[in-house]
Amino acid sequence: MDHKLTIGKYVGVFQKDSYSGDLIHNWKSNYENKFSRFDVTSAFAQLFSVKDEKELVLIQKACHTTCLLFSKFVKKEIVSIVDQDKKVKHKRLTAQIESALFEGEKYLPPGVSSDLVEHCFPPILQSGGKYQLKFSTASDEEKLHFGTIIICMGVRYKTYCSSLVRTMMVMPDNTQKEIYTFLLDVYQLILTKLIPGTPSSDVYNSAVSYIEVCLFFILYSHRANTKYLYM
Repeated sequence: MDHKLTIGKYVGVFQKDSYSGDLIHNWKSNYENKFSRFDVTSAFAQLFSVKDEKELVLIQKACHTTCLLFSKFVKKEIVSIVDQDKKVKHKRLTAQIESALFEGEKYLPPGVSSDLVEHCFPPILQSGGKYQLKFSTASDEEKLHFGTIIICMGVRYKTYCSSLVRTMMVMPDNTQKEIYTFLLDVYQLILTKLIPGTPSSDVYNSAVSYIEVCLFFILYSHRANTKYLYM
């Protein structure tokens, strides 16, 4: 870091995080004004971003568990609800997802014990055109709408977390299919750019450039067709 800090005058904090409780209250009352606050979020993010081989295995197991829970329970449950035209509230379905994780070894990969897994956050289910793409969002009491369904969930294994977000569309129209296919293309491009040592900004810029080029050709094609129609 380039910052020159005087020892004893500063306290490191995670600027965006907010905590509560007696310890935090007592700290703020007695000590907070005696120090200058310094945001250490970026420094700790860099420190913990590098994982060793054992940690990578734990992360992979967390991811594998999340994928199995989704494919073996969540997806099948939503398909069943749609096929049978059931009226199920978002909150009720997410409660079922939470419970399913602890049904023995049913939705766990080999070598993963149910005693060491838990949800990273309550599953989030949204449909009906009302979407808030934040991990702080909670599933509401609205009934599952058979249109575009978004499910967000994640499993923690031995303190290592994973998260999964999926979009399920019931009888999508052609426009929805085209947009979704385009987004998958962008996603695949990003995956090819995620190479160790590549700055995140380069990955972002590659995705933006690809989108801009595609939009240019779409607009050019649209204008060309329009001109032809009016000739």
